[in-house]
Amino acid sequence: MVHCYVAWICYKLGRTSGSFWKWLTIVLVIIGVEIISGAIMAYFAIPALMQPIHLVCAALMVGIQYWIIQIVNKKKEVITVHE
Repeated sequence: MVHCYVAWICYKLGRTSGSFWKWLTIVLVIIGVEIISGAIMAYFAIPALMQPIHLVCAALMVGIQYWIIQIVNKKKEVITVHE
């Protein structure tokens, strides 16, 4: 829910270009895969194939969330030239 809200806010603010939006979209897709694999595990007695998919998606999601934080907090370096 939080990622959907963040995506909506960023879309409203006009931040739809660049790598930020690309990574945010990837996280939303991974969240969808997480929900589907979690539902399959819940309703079909935890199939062996779904466990690694669920865990890999969770690990990817944490890594991409960290990368998004790095993109948001990126500071531009100011170079001054003294003569």
